Amino acid sequence: MLLTLLCVFFFLKDPAPPVYHLFPQTNPFYIFLKIKTKKKKKKKKNLNKKKKRWKKYIPSIENRIEQLKKEKKTNNLKIAENRIQNYKQKIQDLKQEIANQQNLRAAALNKIVDNKALDEKIKIESDEKAKDREAQIQKTVQGIQTFINESLKKENLTKVAAFTVGTAAGTMASYYAGKLTYNYLEILINKPNLVRESSRINLKSKIKDFWLEKILGKKADAAKIEEVILPAGLKAELNDFALDTKNTVLNKLNFRNALFYGLPGTGKTMFAKLLAKFCKTDYAIFSGADFAQFKPGDDIKELHKFFDWAQNSPNGLIVFIDEADSFLKNRKILDNSAINLVNAFLSRTGESSDKIMFIFATNHPEELDPAVLSRIHRKINFPLPGAEERRQIIELYLKKYILEDKKIIKINGKNIERNISISPKIDQIFINNLAQKATGLSGRDLAQAVQEMQISAYNRGNGILSKEIAEKAIAQKIKESNQEKNYIKTK
Repeated sequence: MLLTLLCVFFFLKDPAPPVYHLFPQTNPFYIFLKIKTKKKKKKKKNLNKKKKRWKKYIPSIENRIEQLKKEKKTNNLKIAENRIQNYKQKIQDLKQEIANQQNLRAAALNKIVDNKALDEKIKIESDEKAKDREAQIQKTVQGIQTFINESLKKENLTKVAAFTVGTAAGTMASYYAGKLTYNYLEILINKPNLVRESSRINLKSKIKDFWLEKILGKKADAAKIEEVILPAGLKAELNDFALDTKNTVLNKLNFRNALFYGLPGTGKTMFAKLLAKFCKTDYAIFSGADFAQFKPGDDIKELHKFFDWAQNSPNGLIVFIDEADSFLKNRKILDNSAINLVNAFLSRTGESSDKIMFIFATNHPEELDPAVLSRIHRKINFPLPGAEERRQIIELYLKKYILEDKKIIKINGKNIERNISISPKIDQIFINNLAQKATGLSGRDLAQAVQEMQISAYNRGNGILSKEIAEKAIAQKIKESNQEKNYIKTK
């Protein structure tokens, strides 16, 4: 019993005096440590109470054991011995818990003291750094004042002005060039496979606009719808359509989709590009025939990839779908995989959008699926050009490919600039006659004919465009056009 009391006294002994006396009583740490110490003592006191409560049962049980031994009641004796063993174990556990609490208390107080010392050390170092920083700032200010005083001297003003302008221009150019390159690479990496051409990924155009607007402070040439060479009635209709679309963009309204139908080469794609420039939106071109390159299922993935890309166009996007009838045919005549593709397109175009405008181009509008036709608000026919339009187109391309064309060629190891001269016999009357003969040719046919004149003038005309070369180029294109029409009829 005496041994037990000695053990209890040993474990209840405080391992160390409180540390809060190390701090002034006004210090928050003093108050904090005082509270912590009180809490620890209270917890220790509760544990001691529990231990005493268990200890008071031990003498009565020991007396009971002696009595049972005398009476030789074995079963009850075992029960009493087990119980006293449990009580003694409980007391040992409580002793251990008290010792643990005392150790934790001492460790916590030591940690607080260490943290306080560390805070004081950090504060001292911060004050020293602040003094160094203040000295450095004063030194820098003195240097700037010296530089300004030197710069304001009359003999240095010109040099300073030139340096400042050059630095500013270089910084601005670097910033915008980096931003332009980053945006271009980001769009190029994410560009869908379906997109054949887009103003979003036309780096040359972006650099030109950047140079004009950011560096030179000029505005890029505005698109002029009225300058497009088209029949008078069609030009008026397209002019109204372009103004409506531009106002739709300005007012942030939902786009209206359109259908352009007519023979190839009549200006459908050209007008779609011009419309995007006129409305200050981006454009993207893909062909319905391009879906044939994908396996069933992959075509739908590519279509959704295109829509996700188009939705992120910052300026709005005019999507020109050439040969739309090749993948948006009436579903009644399609197989399952083709039907799934049409359904995927319809699922992404169920509602009008202020992000994407679709222009469907086809030679056979009657073959489109009824659900696709229901999504089209305007239907515009592009006919072949008349005699007057053919004359204007020929003159336009003569200027582009003949009069304004200059090439650098090597002769005897020297670079020599050459251009084509037009024979005096090619006058206004001759051009009018060419336009009359070119009945049935589209604008694209006429452009190709003038390009043929250019090649022949360089290769066989010694740099001179003669009447014979011009007439032969038009006659060849008329022949090819007639052969193509006959092929389509027999097919």
